[in-house]
Amino acid sequence: MKTLIISDLHFPYAHKDSLPFLKAVKSWLKPDRVVNIGDEVDYHAISFHDKDPDLDNATQELLKAREDIKKLEKLLKNIQLLKSLHPTILSGYNNLTFIQMTLR
Repeated sequence: MKTLIISDLHFPYAHKDSLPFLKAVKSWLKPDRVVNIGDEVDYHAISFHDKDPDLDNATQELLKAREDIKKLEKLLKNIQLLKSLHPTILSGYNNLTFIQMTLR
């Protein structure tokens, strides 16, 4: 079984070539499943890190991130998402399976 693991896209501030890159990797790898290990949304506006006043407010950021996630979902069907540091409940995924990892 081939698994494509992705992480740290930080939508809506992902690299402009991230989706074309993932499309190329998907075509080359032909994965049986895709697992996103987290940080799919940046949440810059509500993070504790220093703020850039030129970036979007929390609402604008989330709306843009949801549009990016829709594009990601269209490209990589049935993504499994590992619960991560950045909250995912507001992310906007529609076809999503959450997976919980346990360390032994």
